[in-house]
Amino acid sequence: MLKRSVQIIVALWLITWGVLQVRLWIKDPSRIEKFFELIVSSDENRRSMVYGKEWHQFFNFCKEHLPSNSRYQIVGIPLASIHRARLLYNLYPRLLSNDPEFLVVYKKSDCRKSRHRLKASLGEDICIVDLREKDPAK
Repeated sequence: MLKRSVQIIVALWLITWGVLQVRLWIKDPSRIEKFFELIVSSDENRRSMVYGKEWHQFFNFCKEHLPSNSRYQIVGIPLASIHRARLLYNLYPRLLSNDPEFLVVYKKSDCRKSRHRLKASLGEDICIVDLREKDPAK
């Protein structure tokens, strides 16, 4: 009896899910195209589509320029932002720290004002500052 009840519940759930998916696709046919594009894309393209191209580029920039097992602090991304959580996830094994070696700056003017050496830059307001070294020019 219990097995039959579980089967009925699962069947009803699958039917409901299917009806809701078809309804969404009828409402917005471009969803079907996006769905199949996600299925056939590479991992990097999927991340770019889900995160947005700008954020994906920023995450890759940080991964490329922060040494493994380093400690960093983030400036410019709100504490409760999903992008901050994604950055923490993508940068592992690098760790967020209160005693950082590097400062990851996103869309702030802190890049040029810092007394420390600029390690890498992605435009005017996105950069990584090396807090271990002072900039002799300043």
